[in-house]
Amino acid sequence: ATLTLAGHWFPPRRFAYVSGLTMLVGMLGGIAGQAPLALLVDAAGWRPALLGAALFAAALGAATWLVVRDAPPGRSAASTPHDATGFARNVRRVLGSGHTWLVAAYGGLMTGPMLSYAGLWGVPHLVQVHGLPRPLAAFSASLVMIGWALGAPLGGWLSDHIGRRKLPMASAAALALGGWCILLYGPVLPLPLMWTLLVLIGVASGAMVVCLALARELVASDMAGAATGFVNMANVGSGALLQPLLGLVLDLNWTGVAVDGVRSYSPHAFDMAFVILPCCAAGALLMAWLVPESRCRPLSAAGH
Repeated sequence: ATLTLAGHWFPPRRFAYVSGLTMLVGMLGGIAGQAPLALLVDAAGWRPALLGAALFAAALGAATWLVVRDAPPGRSAASTPHDATGFARNVRRVLGSGHTWLVAAYGGLMTGPMLSYAGLWGVPHLVQVHGLPRPLAAFSASLVMIGWALGAPLGGWLSDHIGRRKLPMASAAALALGGWCILLYGPVLPLPLMWTLLVLIGVASGAMVVCLALARELVASDMAGAATGFVNMANVGSGALLQPLLGLVLDLNWTGVAVDGVRSYSPHAFDMAFVILPCCAAGALLMAWLVPESRCRPLSAAGH
């Protein structure tokens, strides 16, 4: 819904940047939900902490209702169906668009590895393979998310600034591919260089936000919201699929070692499982090559 509003209030050449800012704020919320929330729960208890979050959400909802408008004054929002039949028709049109599937595949292949590594498997990997203490490993893995928060608005701004979508998308995929290969299969890096690499992987992954703008530009205006939602679903769903897939491969290569009842995986097991991450980046690079270029304008407006 936020991205649909952005499409109504901002010109197409600013949509990727505004989407990146939205992703930045969203990632900051995710970061706040980690250590800061844990500190709040420790200080006040989980009930007051969750009650405070609920009150904040209620206040945000009220402010949105009172302040936000669907479109600027004197300009109507893009026509969208308000009935179930029209909604189903738009969904079918989006699912029938090969371009939308390519864009969704790109977004999922870029986002899934980041969510899987920074959100779940990065900490045990850094502990077992790189020998970091768990608190330091947790901090190091979080650098990917920080890089993602920076890369989203940066990638969006760059795409809008140069008036291209394919080049930023392909560059981000290539950078992510190189970063994953160095981190997982290159020489052991000093900690400052490893931190720099983790941030760069996050920046490259965050630049995938450009695909949300491209998704809108490849379909008719009344399908823009459905197309954006479909691509965003692929982005989030890729993490939900890739996290257990990596766990399955790790289990298949488990040597039977457990610490305090928790499975401990060998470096070889991580090598076998994490080959999926650079493969995803390579797949995203292929998708970026296959999608058409919109030049930051709806293809219908560009005469295509």
